[in-house]
Amino acid sequence: MPYRTQSAIAIYAKIQQVTGFEFDEIDETLATLYVPSHQLIRVLTILFHNVELSYRRLVDIVVVDLLCGEKQLEINYIIMSGNYDLRLNVCIKVNEGAFVNSVESLYAGAHYRECKIANDFELSFNNGSGLRNIWETL
Repeated sequence: MPYRTQSAIAIYAKIQQVTGFEFDEIDETLATLYVPSHQLIRVLTILFHNVELSYRRLVDIVVVDLLCGEKQLEINYIIMSGNYDLRLNVCIKVNEGAFVNSVESLYAGAHYRECKIANDFELSFNNGSGLRNIWETL
């Protein structure tokens, strides 16, 4: 792994440079990057295809109910770089009932997680392989 010797802060600076977004939180093993929901696929595509960064593994998709009375949700896409062994949390905020672009075209493993999220929350995913009831996929 040729890039492991670089510090996490230098890698996160590179991420800011290529995506155009600044981090809200950073530590040595995980950084959180909030992006507008309409920019999610663009940012994840950049991180996935950038040879130096190589964020090609989806660790998890986590939804947090912000409990602010407006039924607002935060969707966290936790991805990992094979080059650096560093996790990155890419977050979007959406209202319950919103349409969210599927990340399945980049991360095939997202299908099951998106099905589960669609069942648990009032969210719909666009451009996926077709979401069904989670019990139909088993």
